[in-house]
Parts: sequence; C-alpha cells; structure tokens
Amino acid sequence: SPKLADAVHDQSHDRALLGLPKNQYLLLMVGHNYEKKGLATLLNALTLLPENVSAVVVGDPSHITKWKKRCQGLNIAGRVFFLGKQTEMAAVYRASDCLVHATLEDVFPIVILEAMAHCLPVVVSPAPYCLSSDLLSPNTNAIVLKDPQDAAALSAHIVFLMANRQKSQAMAEAGFEFSKSYDWGHLAQNQMDMYIQFLEETHASS
Repeated sequence: SPKLADAVHDQSHDRALLGLPKNQYLLLMVGHNYEKKGLATLLNALTLLPENVSAVVVGDPSHITKWKKRCQGLNIAGRVFFLGKQTEMAAVYRASDCLVHATLEDVFPIVILEAMAHCLPVVVSPAPYCLSSDLLSPNTNAIVLKDPQDAAALSAHIVFLMANRQKSQAMAEAGFEFSKSYDWGHLAQNQMDMYIQFLEETHASS
C-alpha cells in the first residue's frame, strides 16, 4: 500500500540520518540509567537473536564507554548503536522496529506511550518493576514480560514479533489506540497518583 511504502521510505531516511543500518530489525531502548532500564537483559537477549537484529540505545552518553566494553565482551559490538541524548526522538522512533523496556524500576514511563504513539510494538516489564504495566492488555497492546531479567524469554518474544508481522502490526495499532487515551494532563496526574500509592505501600510494608 502507498501508506506502507511511505513508512518504509521514512524509516530508511531516518536510519540514514541517524547512522543506523538499513536492513536490520532494530530494538530501541530509551533511558538515562542503562542498568535500571534493563540494558543488560537486552544485550544478553541480542546474543541469542539472529545477526539481522540490532539494538539502538538512547540516553546518558557518560555510560557509553563502559557498556561498549560489555558489548565487545559479548561479541555484539557491531550490533549495538549508542545514540546518546537525542532531542528529536520522533526520528528515532520512526527508525526503530520495536521498543524494549525491560526496566527494573519504573512507575509510568512516558517512553512506552511515545513508542505506542509512533505505532511501535512494545515489550515491557511487569509490575512491580513497571507499575503502569497493570494498565496494559498483555499480548493485545503490548508484550508484558514475566521476568525483566530473563534474556531467553525476551529473545523469544522478539523472534515471535519478527515471524508474525501481522500480529506485531495489530499489537502496534492497539498500542496506538491505547496511547491516544492518555492526554498529558491525565498522564501527569496518573503518574503522581501511582507514585504516591507506591510510596504509601512501601511505607506500610517497612
């Protein structure tokens, strides 16, 4: 379809601008604290995935040198692209095929809604690692991991999305509809409410 052709053209254009490979399935991770946001799990999953899968990492550039060494140790240095901080995230989302947010600690990550708004399928940690995952419909508008540190399970989900493009597209479209249901004022209030509830529960259990 012309719409799909335009999307493919846009993706190759954005990849060229960002210095990303043209014919790879690109997994996006966004977050300043790479450790907390699950980069270790993503890299371990990458070692289990085919050579045509690569990772794109956006966030604090001060950590890049350390993580590049880890990539070298895993023999995946040529398949991980560290973009540092990005002010124009729309191009990054358009260039990517899937968002992976295997976070170990999050409340309501806006990156998930942003990825959904750009029609990307998303793979995300469950609550309590990511509290907002309770609002998602697993396998309908997102893939919700059972364990954010299980690289084998993450790699299996990625293989599934790559092999089932129709299901992946349907999930992305359902995610897009989910993202539209949140205006930013609603989101900010929801995030604050969840955070207060989390603090109250933590206090009560301590």
